[in-house]
Amino acid sequence: MTTMGKLGKTKIERPTLKDSIEFLKKGYFHVGKEKFVSSAERVSELEKLSRQIKDLLKNQIPNSRNLDLVILKCHLLIEFMMDSMINLFSTHKIDITKERFSFYQKISLLHIMGFPADPTILPSIELMNRLRNQVAHTLIIDRDMIDLLLKINCEDPDSFQVTNDNERSKGIKQITRFICGAMMGIIEAHHLAAYKELYHTEQ
Repeated sequence: MTTMGKLGKTKIERPTLKDSIEFLKKGYFHVGKEKFVSSAERVSELEKLSRQIKDLLKNQIPNSRNLDLVILKCHLLIEFMMDSMINLFSTHKIDITKERFSFYQKISLLHIMGFPADPTILPSIELMNRLRNQVAHTLIIDRDMIDLLLKINCEDPDSFQVTNDNERSKGIKQITRFICGAMMGIIEAHHLAAYKELYHTEQ
């Protein structure tokens, strides 16, 4: 099946001044069927991402209890998932890593593109970014901020207690797995709704 799908994702690159001049000369701008990503291609991208994130979560979250390393690696995994979500939600085929967006701007993009109003995920991502920036630029670890991150993600905040860096490291890893898994679920639900007919006929 090679239909363009309900999302109509295009392979057209961002128009440049050169494109404008060519348009003025030719008087037309052709967009053929080959310029669209098919539904089958989108499903293939989704399946590839699912395998990739499972592998990354299994092999790239460090066994180390070192908070510096855990924060940096987990931040990278979350950003990878954010990039993937923006790429797959976009109506244009892009590589978000080449667009020079800051991490915070990517959070804003996710919100603008319809990221569910979950009360913990986006704030947790923001806290992870603040922790990462502290470690990367000052070599300081704000344990109070880590504890806040863990507290807003725990099942019983009233009885929350953390006593050492081993617990903090373990908590950050668990939160990273949860955030990445939640984002993967959102992407899958989004595409399942958009390509319902394709899934029903081909899978």
